[in-house]
Formats: sequence, C-alpha cells, structure tokens
Amino acid sequence: MTDKISIISMNVQGLGDKMKRKDVINFLKSKKYSICMLQDTHFIPSEEKYIRSLWGYDCFFSCYNSQSRGVATFINNTFDCKVNKIEQDTNGNLLILNCKISEKDITLININGSNRDNPAFYQDMYERMSNYENT
Repeated sequence: MTDKISIISMNVQGLGDKMKRKDVINFLKSKKYSICMLQDTHFIPSEEKYIRSLWGYDCFFSCYNSQSRGVATFINNTFDCKVNKIEQDTNGNLLILNCKISEKDITLININGSNRDNPAFYQDMYERMSNYENT
C-alpha cells in the first residue's frame, strides 16, 4: 500500500472499438494510476462484466448507449479503497463513489458534462454533490 494516490481523468471519446478499448486499458495499467475516471465511454451495461475482466480490478459505470455518453471509474488494487455508496444517473452523465481511502472518507465524482448550455443539468449536478459532506 502507498500513501500517495494518483488520479487521472480522460475523455476517451468512445471505447466501442475493441482495439481502442484494449489500448486505453493497457495504457492505464502501464501508468499504474490509483484511480482512472473516464468520460464519454459509450459503454453499455452488457459490456460491464467484460470490461471488468480486462481491467482486472474494481470498475464502476454509469452507462447510456453505445453511441454517446457514459462514465466509468476504474480503481487499482495498489491502495486501500472501500466503496461505501454508489450513485449514478440513467443518462450516463454522472457517477458518484463515496469511499473510504486510507481511513479517510472521500467522494469521487465523475461527470460527463452536457454539450449544450443547460443550466438545469448543472443545477442537478450541484444538488447531488451537495448531499455529500466531504466534496
């Protein structure tokens, strides 16, 4: 275990192509990030088990469809992390993980932002985030 945690956030612009998906996951594994937060994944729920097997560790998803949106958070096994609560929306725009990392409560929020000027979207995100004390 380590005292340092590294986090990367990437807009992957779709991982529907099997070769691109494999390349991105291998890249992330090679960098040994503690937490990988991916946006615009284009994953669908039926792929989650397969993607978990590619990553090899904990993965959490908020899927929409194979053509747009979707977020995923991949957690490596190089540090002590226990996910206590998961919140996701049905539009593939939001994934909130309330975790205990090295005895500290931490909330990870992975957002795939709206492409349009949509104040209601951001107001909803703000309200959801404000429900967590440690954000």
